[in-house]
Amino acid sequence: MSAAQTAGRPWDILAIGDASVDTYTRVPFFPGPDQKAIGTMLGVFGGGMCANFAAAAARAGARTRLMTSVGSDQAGRDFLAEVATHGVDAAPSLVIDNAHTFACFVQLDDTGEKSLIGCDTGIKIPPADAVTDDLLAQAGWVYPLPDDIGWAAEIAERSVRAGAAVVLDLERSAFTDGAQPVLDLVSRSDIVCTNAGVAEQLGVTSPAEIAGLLAGRGARIVLVTDGGRGSWVLADGVLRHAEAPTVPVVDTTGAGDAFNGTFVGRIATGSSVDEAMLAAVAAASRCVQHLGSRTFHTDAPEVDPMIRLTRH
Repeated sequence: MSAAQTAGRPWDILAIGDASVDTYTRVPFFPGPDQKAIGTMLGVFGGGMCANFAAAAARAGARTRLMTSVGSDQAGRDFLAEVATHGVDAAPSLVIDNAHTFACFVQLDDTGEKSLIGCDTGIKIPPADAVTDDLLAQAGWVYPLPDDIGWAAEIAERSVRAGAAVVLDLERSAFTDGAQPVLDLVSRSDIVCTNAGVAEQLGVTSPAEIAGLLAGRGARIVLVTDGGRGSWVLADGVLRHAEAPTVPVVDTTGAGDAFNGTFVGRIATGSSVDEAMLAAVAAASRCVQHLGSRTFHTDAPEVDPMIRLTRH
């Protein structure tokens, strides 16, 4: 579980999944059913869990590839150009003629918290049969987006056969068909990233319990983010907690992706778990101080906040 995983392979990490165009609006409140919130346009930025993860991993020093699907529209062309500026090789990506690129509409309140609506245009992720075994064998780590558990399970199983380790990022949307298919996928994964919001789906009540349950299903390293309450990592039987530093919050979009991508990027290039954890918390802290989930990558380097890491 180190940089040795990528020995002899041209790429450290291959991320397979979504890329989106995110339109941001500042709203006075998040509207409910039959409500209207009139907001202020803030801008349009590159997004997508998989693309955000890949950009963070590349910034952390990992040789990173991304396979996604975009439309032949201007948004798709802009995405491919933008992600390259972050050091991500998107050559395996598919450009679908006469299709629209996946889009998200992000609402931000005055605290920087978000409400997000995704618009799946039918090309959100590449078809499994377009992901070749040769492509999987070129990377030490493969990150398949688990929105479609059946699709992700197929990619994970083929990745393991190709000698790659699997990274899984679990959100509540992964539990559409219940917990069992997700837990089966966890058993094929080396690193599992998730957040405290999946506790209910797993029948537990705390981040530490989430980490223990997923590790018990076979994951070698489990990351659990918990917003302002900090982040947890369970590795080699040791549970670590990193406090969330106090920083001005502008936009929470993509902070989890920044955390996960940085952690895996650092592990893939030889960092210890402690080193990777500290770097991941710092990246997420920088992310929330900027509008847009990847804009912090191109800003001048900032002084990382003081982060306290404790073992339990």
